[in-house]
Amino acid sequence: SFRTGEIYLNAAEAAVHLNKLSEARGRLLKLIENRYTPEGYTLKKNEIEAMSQEALLAEIQEERTKELAFEGHRWFDLRRTTRPRIEKVLKGGTYVLEQDDQRYTIQIPREAIAANPELSN
Repeated sequence: SFRTGEIYLNAAEAAVHLNKLSEARGRLLKLIENRYTPEGYTLKKNEIEAMSQEALLAEIQEERTKELAFEGHRWFDLRRTTRPRIEKVLKGGTYVLEQDDQRYTIQIPREAIAANPELSN
């Protein structure tokens, strides 16, 4: 299922990539308009209206992080965009996923390929 917030963010991100900055700003502002007081919204709107394409994309990605927190989107967003180096320390062990590591791509299970050999292509 999709939530309205996710659809607005997807549309805003796509518009930025297509250099339709006015459309991207409109989608993002529609999403956040009820999150701020009227004064706060006006300040945020002015900030967004002045953003470059790169800054607007970063703002949309930051909103994705907030809007879709705890919904399982973060891994897919990282895979789809930057694939950064991630280092975690857990119970005394250090685990590293290097930037663009092949583990960012999840293999199709063997059982699925056995059931449908066309998946191996």
